[in-house]
Amino acid sequence: MTAFVAALALLGACTDGTLVPPEDIAALHTWPASAEVDPGQGVAFAAWFVRTTGDSVPAGVTWSATGGTIDAAGRFTAPASPGSVWVVARDASGTGAADSSHVAVRAPDPSLPASIQVTPRVVSLHVGGASALTARVANAQGAALTATPIGWWSSASSVAVVDGHGRVSATGEGVARIVARVTGTALADTAEVEVARAPVTTVSVLPGGATLQVGAETDFSAALFGPGGEPLQGRTVAWTSSDTGVARVGAGGRAVALAPGTTRITALAEGVQGAADLTVTLAPPPPPPAVASVDVGPLTATVPIGATTHFAAIPRAADGTALTGRVVTWSVVHPAVAAMAPDGGATGLSAGTTVVRASVEGVTGSGTLTVTDTATVVGSVTVAPSVAAVETGQSVALSVVVRDLGDAVIEGVPVGWWSEAPAVATVGADGTVTGVAPGSAVIRAASGGVEGSATVTVSDGPPPPPPAVSSVSIAPGAAALDVGGAAAFSATPRAADGSALSGRVVTWSVVDGSVASVSADGTVTALAPGATTLRATSEGVVGSAALTVADTVTVIGSVAVAPVSPALETGEAITLSATVRDTAGVVVTGAPVEWSSDTPGVASVNASGRVTGVAAGSAGITAKSGGVQGAATVTVSDPPPPAVASVSVSPASSALAVGASTTLSATPRAADGTVLTGRDVVWSSGQSGVATVDDSGRVTGVAGGYTAITATVEGVSGSATVSVTAPGGAGLADECRSPGAGWIWCDDFDENRLSSYFEVDHAGGAFQRTAGVGADGSTGMRVEFSPGQVGAGSLHLAVGRTPQSYMAPADAGTADYRELYWRVYVKNDAGWTGGGGEKLSRAFIFASPSNWSQAMIAHVWSGGAGENHLFLDPVRGTDASGNLVTTQYNDFANMTWLGGDASATPIFDAAHVGSWYCVEAHVRLNTAGQSDGVFELWIDDALEAQRTGLNWLGNFSAYGLNAVYLENYWNGGAPRSQGRTLDNFVVSTQRIGC
Repeated sequence: MTAFVAALALLGACTDGTLVPPEDIAALHTWPASAEVDPGQGVAFAAWFVRTTGDSVPAGVTWSATGGTIDAAGRFTAPASPGSVWVVARDASGTGAADSSHVAVRAPDPSLPASIQVTPRVVSLHVGGASALTARVANAQGAALTATPIGWWSSASSVAVVDGHGRVSATGEGVARIVARVTGTALADTAEVEVARAPVTTVSVLPGGATLQVGAETDFSAALFGPGGEPLQGRTVAWTSSDTGVARVGAGGRAVALAPGTTRITALAEGVQGAADLTVTLAPPPPPPAVASVDVGPLTATVPIGATTHFAAIPRAADGTALTGRVVTWSVVHPAVAAMAPDGGATGLSAGTTVVRASVEGVTGSGTLTVTDTATVVGSVTVAPSVAAVETGQSVALSVVVRDLGDAVIEGVPVGWWSEAPAVATVGADGTVTGVAPGSAVIRAASGGVEGSATVTVSDGPPPPPPAVSSVSIAPGAAALDVGGAAAFSATPRAADGSALSGRVVTWSVVDGSVASVSADGTVTALAPGATTLRATSEGVVGSAALTVADTVTVIGSVAVAPVSPALETGEAITLSATVRDTAGVVVTGAPVEWSSDTPGVASVNASGRVTGVAAGSAGITAKSGGVQGAATVTVSDPPPPAVASVSVSPASSALAVGASTTLSATPRAADGTVLTGRDVVWSSGQSGVATVDDSGRVTGVAGGYTAITATVEGVSGSATVSVTAPGGAGLADECRSPGAGWIWCDDFDENRLSSYFEVDHAGGAFQRTAGVGADGSTGMRVEFSPGQVGAGSLHLAVGRTPQSYMAPADAGTADYRELYWRVYVKNDAGWTGGGGEKLSRAFIFASPSNWSQAMIAHVWSGGAGENHLFLDPVRGTDASGNLVTTQYNDFANMTWLGGDASATPIFDAAHVGSWYCVEAHVRLNTAGQSDGVFELWIDDALEAQRTGLNWLGNFSAYGLNAVYLENYWNGGAPRSQGRTLDNFVVSTQRIGC
């Protein structure tokens, strides 16, 4: 409201206001006779007649002014420019009596701030981002005042915080208003900060490539980054493999190699992907088993001079398995006794005995051959049984009968045995056949160059026992240590085929315990110069490695500790490193280092050099090796007190009468929500003309209105809203004379502005502008429902660009409003019943020049008969892409209802009627192609209902918000005679407040 300078009570006796005959008028006087005011300030002038009898009486006059404005009641408003103005009063009855008053309009003080403007007006950030706002303070002439102190605060510190220089940091998703206020004044301006979650823009898969053998596994990880390169956490990652036949990948990024080939492993997060190639190869085939022994058969044979007998050689692996395909080289020790053929045939040359040798890959087996100069000639060799069966792993005994040419049995002649298929069955020197694998094998027996045979069939038997330990390999196979040195050895038990055996117990020992010792895990410590053997025993099989201990000793020359002067806070830790060098300056690796602290109460250190701050002070940390030491000095300090991250003011809203007081409290908190104590609080009032606040937070009401009370702690602010009620009402009379920032339309109904609405429905007199019924006893819009009445009147206001001339916008009619606030005061009469009916107010986009179709509607209504709360009910009149689908007014069948939210205060129930409520709504349309629209409702400055993330109208942009309705409409008919009053209707591009 415009502030008017109040006129003093008139002096002298006054009549009862009856008309004064012209002959009784002595003079006409105006009061005050002079005034000195600021530009735009108001003065209330009065005029009275002085009668010939000397007393005074109020005069009926016509007012005029040479500058500024003055209404019929004498309320004068000074012009915006300084200078002199004369206010003139003339007798309305035409007697010619007149008087004037002089008004001096002061030039504004150029050092005083008159305005503040924040730029930019809207800031969009991602969580964790920051942006700088600037505030320009100017005097009345528009010149910038650069040294003016400014206070900054945020309406929602959980969304965004602002420091004392206007730098905004996004803390969470949502919308926050950032307010800049000239310290000590009511001058303020705002910017809106919209904070969204940072999108994923980059996905990096680690490692960038990998190679696995079939059956192996590896883990991939995904690093996610936002638009500014900041790392992102807590996002869902989906893993896929381009060729699941080559490798598959699980939800956690673990890949399993399945078949040779190449596949791409892809991580997908929020539509963004990264990838790495995985190559799968076959495991290399194991090397063929080495020849461990060679069996020669027969072990002994006798042949006369000139005769030939055959020897057979079977190479075997370490586990006794017969090996095929190996080359056999035959030889005899005494070539004069016998000659050997490549196929194992031995021919007697002279009487005597020789050794027959079969060599395979460096391994030799042998038999004995006796050559006689006379011999019993063997006529036949018979093997019995001629057919036999045996299971794998089982044995069967064969026998042999040797006969001469006369068919007589020859006793005691040597017989050699061999198997033609040793992979199926083997045979011993005594004719015992052992099954190896399913199949059939011919077993032969030879004596005197004559052979007999039998066929043995081998079938599967029970599974063989686990392979026995055949050898133990030690790594490394040899080592040389200095006295005092140590080395770690590993032992691998192996089967006869060389494969490693797991789960076998290994026992370590050294042959000479005076030279070295060994622990249970294979760690060897050198004790004295010398040589010894390290042994690893598993299941009776022993492996060994050579160990040499030298008497040379490395002489330590220096120990350097880094960093030299670290600084820690209590509770923090750092790992120091020690570099050990010999006297030649060469780094000695593996040298033992002992760590110690000279003041462990200040800083402690463990055996690995990790230092932990314990208490404030200084401590020397020493690293010692070979009698030489290095040191570092650690300084420990107490951590700084946590910074203030947010300030909450309690209670968040208060109501006072003029002259009354209340005390607010401020609670500063750290970023983790911990309450901080002992911090200084600076209190300020956004409008000290409405309410003041002292250093203790005590607020005192000064004049009707509302203000924000701000508590600032170390540059971080929080606020509460205080409403002050002037005696006799809410201080709302003539509110439109002092429009707020961003106001497009104001109707306090104290002046008749009804002609500016493009439609007014009085409903046959049910809805009328009525004096004395409004807030502060001013004029308001009064509605009287009759029983069963549905429509009881409405006001239809158009603003901005509209599709048809009939709508007659109340402003210039050129703007496309993407955001509007509207506010109205409502009072339901005592005795009101039946809830709110339906409609109270709505905002629209009318989108057609012919059929009144609507692109959207923002309903603020009760939601149905009997419902006592106000309800936000947003509706879209386009499809999701923005194509208009409605074809007529209130074409609800073709509209999309976006879901509503109810207020907390039941203003229509019996406990709440009879009181004024300030109802303010806010619509922000969505950005084209996004669902970021907002619909909000405040009651008495408290946010009570909210819908966010709305797709109001897709990409539709033909018109902006262009109509706001106030309506008295009861869908089911009013249940009884009852009334309510509407007052102080404002439409704005900024928050209005109560």
